[in-house]
Amino acid sequence: MVQIDRGETRWGGFLVVDEDAVGLTELVGGQRAGAAYDLGIIEEAWRARRTIVSSHGDDLVRAIGEFQRREDGRACCDLRGLLIIPSDALVRDRALLPQLIRDGVDTPAGRFRWPAIGYLNLCLTVDSAGAVTVRRFARCSHCNRDAPIRSAWYHDLPFAGVEVQDVR
Repeated sequence: MVQIDRGETRWGGFLVVDEDAVGLTELVGGQRAGAAYDLGIIEEAWRARRTIVSSHGDDLVRAIGEFQRREDGRACCDLRGLLIIPSDALVRDRALLPQLIRDGVDTPAGRFRWPAIGYLNLCLTVDSAGAVTVRRFARCSHCNRDAPIRSAWYHDLPFAGVEVQDVR
C-alpha cells in the first residue's frame, strides 16, 4: 500500500491536551496545547495541522463537528484527526501508545501511519484494553471536490459525532 508522508499532507504532528497529559507530550513527540477550551484547542490544531490527543474525546468530537460545519466555501476547515486515549498513565503502563505512535493504526485498508490518518481526518479511540475504534469526521466540500476518497472501506467507517450526508 502506498503511504502518504508528512510532506504530502503538511501534517504537523500531535497536539496534546488535558491536565492529565503530564508526560504524554514527550511520549508522542507532540506539542502541549496552549489553549484551555475546546474551540481554542481546535483552532490551534487546525492552524498547525496537528492531530489532537486527548482523554476527553466526547466534548472534542462535538466541538470538532461544530467547527467543521462552519465552512464558508472559501477555505478548507478540516482538521487532522483526533486520538482519544483512556489516560496517559494507563497507556504508558501497557506500552500501548508508544507502539500506536510508532507503527500507526490498522484499518480495513491496511496499516496507516499518522500523516495518512491526519489526511483522512480520522477519529481513533483507544480503550483500556488497547483496542482501537476507527471513525471518521465529515470532509469539507473543498477536500471532497479536490481530493475525493473513493475507497469503499473509508465510506463504510462510522461518522464521529453528528452524521452528515456522505459525498463520494
